Amino acid sequence: MDPDVSKEMNSIDMLVKKVEEQKKIIEDLENELREEKIKKLELSKDLFEEYNYIEDLLKHLEVLENKYYALVNSKLGKVTLKYWKLKNKKRRR
Repeated sequence: MDPDVSKEMNSIDMLVKKVEEQKKIIEDLENELREEKIKKLELSKDLFEEYNYIEDLLKHLEVLENKYYALVNSKLGKVTLKYWKLKNKKRRR
């Protein structure tokens, strides 16, 4: 075989190997990116669920506060609160 042809063949083989290595690196990076996207979606889902839970708690708190203030501001409510306060004092003794 001609030495120039042999050099060209070696050069082509090296280029093919480099291309294959680059393809492998790209594939690995794509897989890593896919995994990171999945993790991000899972975290976003968890964050959304936590947000909804906290929002529900805040709504429940608002309802309870409204009931409490209605109780405190009514005459019967004031009597009821004093009764329970007195009852709890006696229970602690």
